[in-house]
Amino acid sequence: MQKMKSMEATLVKASHVFSDCPAMVTKLRAMTHNAQEQVQAHRKHATHLVNLAGWPTPKGFHCHL
Repeated sequence: MQKMKSMEATLVKASHVFSDCPAMVTKLRAMTHNAQEQVQAHRKHATHLVNLAGWPTPKGFHCHL
C-alpha cells in the first residue's frame, strides 16, 4: 500500500513538472490502475491457494503403512 501512495505522489509531482504533458500523466495513472488490479488478482489467487492447501486429504489418498 505504501508503494501506491508514493506512486500517487509521483503522479502529482509529474503533473506539476510536466503540466504541458497530460498524456504522460494519463498513461502513468493507467499504469497505476493496472498495477493495483494485478496486486488484487494476485492476492485473491494466493488466498485461494492457501485455502486449497488447508483442505483435508480424502482417506483414499492417504498412504497405507
